[in-house]
Amino acid sequence: MRNGLWVAILAVAASLGDASAQTLYETDFEQTGDPSGVSFPTGTLTAGGWTSESATVSNETDGAANGTQFVVQGANSSIRRSLAPATPPTEVLMRGWYKGLGDTELVLPSGSTPYAAILGFRNIDAGTLTVAGYNGTTSTWDENNEFMMSTTEWHKIVIHLNYAAGARTYSVAVDDQPVLADIPFHTSSLATLSGFESTSGDGANVDTIGFFISDSDYDNDGVSDAEEVTTAGADPFDPYKPNANEAPTLVALSNNSVDENAAIGTAVGTLSSSDANPSDTFSYAFTAGEGDDDNGSFQIVNGVLQTAAVFNFEAKSEYSILIRTTDSGGLSFDQALTVFVNDRNEAPAGPSISNMVVPENLAPGTLVGTLQSTDPDSLDTASYSLVAGPGADDNALFQVTGGNLVTNAVFDFESQNSYSVRVRVTDSGGLTSDAILAISITNGNDAPTGLDISNDTIAEDVAFGTLVGGFTTTDPDGETGFTYELVAGDGDDDNVSFSIVGNELFTAQEFDFEARDSYTIRVRTTDGGGPIFDKGLSGLSFEQRFDIFISNVNEVPTALAFAQPNPVPENAAIGTVVGTLSSTDPDASDAFTYSLVAGEGDDHNTSFTLNGAEVRVALPLDFESTQFASIRVRTTDAGGLFFDDAVTIEISDTNETLPVLTLSGTSIAENQEGDTVIGSFVVQDAGGFTYDTFEIVGGADSASFLIDGDTLRSVDAFDFEAGATRDLVVQASGEGAPTITETLFTINILDVNETPFRVVLSGAVLANENQPAGSVMASLVPVVTQGSGNGFDPDAGDMVTFAIDESSSENGGADFSISGSNILSTRSFDFEDQSTFELTIIVTDAEGLFSTSVVTVQIVDGPDAPTAISLSGGSTLIGSAAGTVLGTFSTEDQDAGDAFVYTLVDGDGDDHNAAFEIVGGELQIATPPTAAGSLSIRVRSTDSAGLIVEDSFTITVHSAASGWALR
Repeated sequence: MRNGLWVAILAVAASLGDASAQTLYETDFEQTGDPSGVSFPTGTLTAGGWTSESATVSNETDGAANGTQFVVQGANSSIRRSLAPATPPTEVLMRGWYKGLGDTELVLPSGSTPYAAILGFRNIDAGTLTVAGYNGTTSTWDENNEFMMSTTEWHKIVIHLNYAAGARTYSVAVDDQPVLADIPFHTSSLATLSGFESTSGDGANVDTIGFFISDSDYDNDGVSDAEEVTTAGADPFDPYKPNANEAPTLVALSNNSVDENAAIGTAVGTLSSSDANPSDTFSYAFTAGEGDDDNGSFQIVNGVLQTAAVFNFEAKSEYSILIRTTDSGGLSFDQALTVFVNDRNEAPAGPSISNMVVPENLAPGTLVGTLQSTDPDSLDTASYSLVAGPGADDNALFQVTGGNLVTNAVFDFESQNSYSVRVRVTDSGGLTSDAILAISITNGNDAPTGLDISNDTIAEDVAFGTLVGGFTTTDPDGETGFTYELVAGDGDDDNVSFSIVGNELFTAQEFDFEARDSYTIRVRTTDGGGPIFDKGLSGLSFEQRFDIFISNVNEVPTALAFAQPNPVPENAAIGTVVGTLSSTDPDASDAFTYSLVAGEGDDHNTSFTLNGAEVRVALPLDFESTQFASIRVRTTDAGGLFFDDAVTIEISDTNETLPVLTLSGTSIAENQEGDTVIGSFVVQDAGGFTYDTFEIVGGADSASFLIDGDTLRSVDAFDFEAGATRDLVVQASGEGAPTITETLFTINILDVNETPFRVVLSGAVLANENQPAGSVMASLVPVVTQGSGNGFDPDAGDMVTFAIDESSSENGGADFSISGSNILSTRSFDFEDQSTFELTIIVTDAEGLFSTSVVTVQIVDGPDAPTAISLSGGSTLIGSAAGTVLGTFSTEDQDAGDAFVYTLVDGDGDDHNAAFEIVGGELQIATPPTAAGSLSIRVRSTDSAGLIVEDSFTITVHSAASGWALR
């Protein structure tokens, strides 16, 4: 720090000497920078150590009882100070400067001990000027060369240096009150304050700085410097007085470039001036004039040129400023300076993409768009990549090829229509920028995926053009407006038998189930070309084969035939079979019933009766009045459709000399009580004789009838199901009349709906317990009291249903259900819980007649699995012998008296099975235990039915020392 002015403030204790002098204290220390580039230490000076870039701190004791000294060493400078042991200063403020006006300020704290303020000015080349101290109660300097404060209040001392107009003076103020003013000073060889001991060996730059009034005459003018200080107007510096003030001649900048993008306030360089007055000081400011174009882009702070804007090399790389330097005498000089902006690599911006949409269904490798970015460095190059981070959710579905983003998958708009990728652009200098790009999938046309028809069955015989069903299409696009057509291909065999109008399938012919019951067609559905917003695309199609089924429909009989082997003789017996009827029907397997009906050709309906398909004589026939009888017959199929036609019956002539016995009625309903009138006997062609005696003389069923006068009556009720007809042989006689012998009469039994039979349970009526819900527990069988019928009803062919009357069933009607004639369980039964159930069963026929029966379901006791194992003991001693019984197993089981077998088994808790064995039901030791603790075994109990339960047991092994004994 040569040729520079250096200032320091020291606080020195006036009272010294006790053992606490080694106590260290902290003091704030501040010193300004040096424009020449040499940095002074700044920060906090702390007892115990302090280090910065340009200064070091060490502790030093000078051997005297005046406290601990701190030596702060910087470049060509040093400070030494001592702290008082009693009440040291708590705050010392210091300021410094370089070749300029400034104040050095010292604040002394309150306290009972006087303090000495020592001011020193040092120039390395010329030495130090010292100044005497001050007595705190007066405004004079005393001979002790100390600036003393003896008060309990805080005081501030300010020393002002002045180089104006080449003068070298200083002024002193205490508590802002002037004490000394414009005192000249000069530099000389280093001097030492009397009574302040210096320390040798500190190094060339460690100097003791003190204050005193020199008695020497440094300027050789015959008057001591002390006298000159107190003599108004005296000038002790005359030999050293500089030349008259001259204007600066040059402004220089220590550095004339700054990086682009640097923050506002960035230092460019330090301003300096050339001046004929070597010790002059300067101030700097911007000024107007040639070269001031860019003054507004900079600022000057304490002689340092700083940026006032952020620069962009690519926009502008040179700036011109006009600086004015003014010396301490007010003379100035203007200088134009050029500041250059350094180009720096700048991160690219972006990236972006030329296109962010891609249609669905395109193959991997499809171009999405070209990646783009901007870079302040116009000639820079860029590369692109997919990187991890926020927004990189779908990176795997894309790839970067060159500068293009391409697909890495096939996309489906309906599944997902937006994807996110994270793209990084990297410039040639390695700087990067990331961007999240949203890639949208546009909806393209998807081919239909399915075709359905609302109905695939149509009845036979429907008219041409009958609607079969409507087509619907499954399409990922969810659109409507499909077209349908019959096309060639697999399944097109019967396309000609149908037609399509819009989306509906119609018949194109009439169908006959008996001829063919199924047809195949092939149908194509074609979409409208894509989504509703993109109908310009060509339509995509889907084809499917359909089977169309023809359902059978009951068809009207088409013809009635009558087969008469021979003409029926006149006067043939009532019931004589004349011939057989038959029907023609498109339904080949149909069944028919026949009846006489009114209409054309019904002339002789009353003379005949029908029994099934047989035509029989109902009244005596007379050849002479009718050779061909006509009846009108209706044939009715199983579905109730019918056909009527007239049937002609041929009657043959017979010898009529013999009388004929007839019966007026030949039918009786079943179940009529006995003694019911069936009909009356009449003799035709009696030849004038009277017949008044009628008797049964034979016939398979003669015992079923009786004759009362001329009336035929039943003996007991008839059962149609036991037979539809009954035969008897009757002869008639009268006084003098020829006997009419052995006339056969067939009585028709008319079927009547009857109540279903009551029911009972079949077999032993036993049901096993523990069966799952839905098991068959018993079957119902009829109690047949008459006839046979279909098993449950006297009427052959009558259908019956079964139900449980829960309201009248005792002990669990809701626990059972009926399927067909089987009784099913609705839950699992437990014999031990309940073993008997009474159910009321209702059997109902097709016409609503019903019977009620009460049945009893017995639950049979079955084997139940054991539920738990117990062990009567479970403890032993270390060393117990093999065969020692530890306890006896027992098992809980619902089946009382069941027997059990116990075994050791694998499973949870089987850790020590090998150490034990089970003999009978006893647990015994197999391997004597050697240590106290707990052993675990797993045991299975198996009952006589093979059902099992398992459990684990803990065996405790005790030591004899525990006081536990095996008993």
